[in-house]
Amino acid sequence: MVDKIETPLWGARAIAEFIGRTERQAFRLLEEGHIPAQKIGNAWVADKSRLRQALGGAPTLEEVRDA
Repeated sequence: MVDKIETPLWGARAIAEFIGRTERQAFRLLEEGHIPAQKIGNAWVADKSRLRQALGGAPTLEEVRDA
């Protein structure tokens, strides 16, 4: 069985939407290292599965909307 490959989240806005926070809140969490992400150039990039793990497996706002 092949695992579904997820597209990484690019930018604080996309990460904020995924975790259900404002862009400003997400940016602060990113800058303080509370969210597992990397900065590539001027953009933050995060892996969805790592974000889910960091949230303790709780569904994200994006997942709740899609349900």
